[in-house]
Amino acid sequence: AHLDEAKKLAEAALTLDRASPAAMAAKADVLRLSGERVRVVERWIRKAPTDTEAMLVGAKLAIEQHQFRDAEKTLQKLAARGGGPQVTGDVRPIFWLAVLAEENGDKAAAVARANKVLAISPAHAGAKALLDRATVQASSEDPMPPASPDLHPGPENEPAAENLSYQERVKRADHAAETGNCGTARGLYERALELNPAGVEALTGLGYCLLDARNFAGAHAKFRAALGISPGYQEALYGTAEAYQQQGDVDAAISAYRRYLDKHPQGARAEMAKRNLEKLGGAGEPDDTGEPPPPAETNPPSGEPPPEADPAESPASEASPPAFVPASPGEAPGIDV
Repeated sequence: AHLDEAKKLAEAALTLDRASPAAMAAKADVLRLSGERVRVVERWIRKAPTDTEAMLVGAKLAIEQHQFRDAEKTLQKLAARGGGPQVTGDVRPIFWLAVLAEENGDKAAAVARANKVLAISPAHAGAKALLDRATVQASSEDPMPPASPDLHPGPENEPAAENLSYQERVKRADHAAETGNCGTARGLYERALELNPAGVEALTGLGYCLLDARNFAGAHAKFRAALGISPGYQEALYGTAEAYQQQGDVDAAISAYRRYLDKHPQGARAEMAKRNLEKLGGAGEPDDTGEPPPPAETNPPSGEPPPEADPAESPASEASPPAFVPASPGEAPGIDV
């Protein structure tokens, strides 16, 4: 839901001013979060190469692609702009440098940068969550428990989450997933399912997090469970198609995208589904019922040799990248503000 709204706002901004760097950066970020191809996102970033927002999107994209040196170089430039975050109040470059340090296993640097963020912005949820993870890791390595298990209470802390309703837990999990923190998101989705085991939103959210981690069997299981409860649930239908595409199962992916479009021709991801069908070579009219086709027979029943395939009808699949990024737990743990 948040992503759909962001997409509408970005398109509206571009309609008003096609040359606006902020609008171009917003478009790039929406495409990144939607799992669009890297070169497409980069094309929008290059339209505003010196814009702060566009550079920040580029740094996040670099983290997703594990291009950590490029990401750090960009973030250091941003952190030094305007006299630094103490002057500008923009702590995002420092926070993402903390995320980058955590991703690289440099816990001391990650904690130091997170504390720097909190010194400027005490309510920063992402920095608090990062410190929570560092505290948990330290306690697991140290035989003595920490004196206070809740030194940095934050919105993602489990005690706070216990008081939330199902919808509130899902909303918080969606936000964590959309900002790349699938580790936090998975925990919140699981706690949401404790309140409502038939919650299709939480089941589907878990499916996307598993897909991010390339756990295809687990992702398919969650999407199937959601569709078993609500057969037309569009996020689960699209997730199934995306999972097949990332696995390289072209025929099944084509059938699943067609099934999505058949049920939701004007759906939030209809345009993306059509583009993926085109990439997979399935943009024409379906010649089946929409179900994934059975495996082809090795030998034709008639004993005659099979006809030669037209190379033009068999394009190589090009799978889209996952919807949240980084997929380790997540693109980049924490909440982007």
